[in-house]
Amino acid sequence: VNATASNHELHNTAYATTLTNGTTTSSDISQAVYANKSATYNFSNPRGLWFKPDGTHFYVLERNTAKIKDYTLSTAWDVSTASYSTEYTFTIYIGTNSPTQARNLWFNYAGTSLYVNNVTGVGEYILSTAWDISTISYVTGSNFYTGNSETSTRGFSWKPDGTKMYAVGTVNATAYEWHFSTGFDFTTGNQSNAQASFSLSAQSTSPRDIHFNSDGTTMYITHSTGPIYEY
Repeated sequence: VNATASNHELHNTAYATTLTNGTTTSSDISQAVYANKSATYNFSNPRGLWFKPDGTHFYVLERNTAKIKDYTLSTAWDVSTASYSTEYTFTIYIGTNSPTQARNLWFNYAGTSLYVNNVTGVGEYILSTAWDISTISYVTGSNFYTGNSETSTRGFSWKPDGTKMYAVGTVNATAYEWHFSTGFDFTTGNQSNAQASFSLSAQSTSPRDIHFNSDGTTMYITHSTGPIYEY
């Protein structure tokens, strides 16, 4: 075809085509197989794991030391290519004594905000340089008390727009949901009681973490002895 399409003959017709619905098992945990890749690190009671969206870094939270550690992957998403990068020790809200020990973590997509929970609440930290944990600082007063619903919170997760937060713990074996009128703003939520809850006890009496698929239609719960449950 030339620049003016003068040598192109247009036909106002198209071949008959039938489109059929495809199927995918991308979020079906029953289809998972071991990739035969691993790496051994000297973590002290690891309690959380998070990957940078491009797969070039992962972050591990340690309960006993109140540290978060950053590892670089020379091949994205391949944990066997990881090497230690840096670490940060929490001194505010998260600590080494039992009630304040870190239990889990959550980064926003931009890598500029980090949330870490202990057994009764979630605290907020900012990163002045995205994904660089050496630039972490605590947001003064920015924490949310979950202890009125669950006194041994283990894992939590945010709705992507920050208007809902979810948490699970080992006392009540329940998933809890809190609402925020302004996304990611703890001051706009009700700490007195969770706004919704769902019992997990039929499958898990000791849930440790909670996550959702991208559109929020599937929920995944990890259990203390290993299983992952899909809802």
